[in-house]
Amino acid sequence: MAVATAVTIASLAVGAYSASQQQAAAKKQAKAQEHAALASATESYTNAALAKIDAERIEKSAGIEADKIREAAIQMRSQQEAVQGTSGAMVGTGSNLVMTEDITKRAEADAIATVIEGIYGTVNKESTARYQQMAGQSTLLSGGLAANAMLSAGRTGAVTTLANSAIGAYSNYKQWNTKTPAATTTTTTVSTE
Repeated sequence: MAVATAVTIASLAVGAYSASQQQAAAKKQAKAQEHAALASATESYTNAALAKIDAERIEKSAGIEADKIREAAIQMRSQQEAVQGTSGAMVGTGSNLVMTEDITKRAEADAIATVIEGIYGTVNKESTARYQQMAGQSTLLSGGLAANAMLSAGRTGAVTTLANSAIGAYSNYKQWNTKTPAATTTTTTVSTE
């Protein structure tokens, strides 16, 4: 009976140790999953921030470039008017006026095209930033869910191991305690008188 009890206790102890190890492994896996999700989310958030910075840079650059185009047009008109004035032509009339207005219109069209191009670039970068932020949030959420699933699986495995150990220990205990004692031999003496 003492052997049966010792085997039963040992069996339960092994089951408890195994369950503890399963749960510890699940915790490690969950922690690793959380770290991986956090790293990925951090990368997404960093990319989003960089895309926003690029969007601002593109917008500012487009405005600066448009201003340069307009300034160049002003200089070109001034030079055109100076040349016309030195040649004796009437500045601001007739074909000279048409030429000056054409310079202004073309320069403004170029400036507007540059601003529109900047707007497209800005919208593109802002969209990229929003996508990266959503990807980061999604990664954090799915990483957390995966970590919780790993912990849950570890707990379930531990409970199953403990239950199986208890069932096995009980079965062993029962088997050892229900064995019939060895047959005893009795000697009968028969007298022959």
